[in-house]
Amino acid sequence: MSKFSLTSLMISALSALLIGCASSYTVTEQTKNRMAELNDQAAQQLLSTLLTKSEYGGGFCIGGLKMTSGFQDHDKLSVQEDGTLTFAAKFVANAEITGVRVLSNTNTVSITTKKEWRKGQFAMNLDEIKSIRVKDTDGSFSSTFCEGLSPGKLVMVEGAGDLGFFINVKDDQLDNLMAGLLHFSKNTSLKQGLGF
Repeated sequence: MSKFSLTSLMISALSALLIGCASSYTVTEQTKNRMAELNDQAAQQLLSTLLTKSEYGGGFCIGGLKMTSGFQDHDKLSVQEDGTLTFAAKFVANAEITGVRVLSNTNTVSITTKKEWRKGQFAMNLDEIKSIRVKDTDGSFSSTFCEGLSPGKLVMVEGAGDLGFFINVKDDQLDNLMAGLLHFSKNTSLKQGLGF
């Protein structure tokens, strides 16, 4: 299986989902205290736990029109001590319009589209994170194209080239998740309350 860099693909759905009004997210004292306890190994272990679907939440997901990886597809998901995240995901290799038919007497257009999905292994260094966005979720599928969400918090991590992924945790795990992410991405922009 070939390896692709996340920066080589676009997840256009993530940009489309960023509709709403955002405000700055303030790091809590609990997150700061948790960060002070972490070294690279502890941060790696913490993120590995929270990225996997468990009693702590839905975990990691890529959801969108160009790329997808359900919450159950964790056979290739890992976080290294240097902050490199690797995962398997399906992506759209070819998207094209295969047929267009115009019906002149009714002024309607019929369009047939075709998508070819392929599976690849991807890698992203967490120190390249541009922004982390936090919002509440009721666990519905529609906000992310991801299945298996738990009610709680939905965190969108945006990397280089407007690429990103979702992490779903229960409310009481948000400080742990933020501590793990910020350990590797100390200079990222933090926002909350987006309508993605």
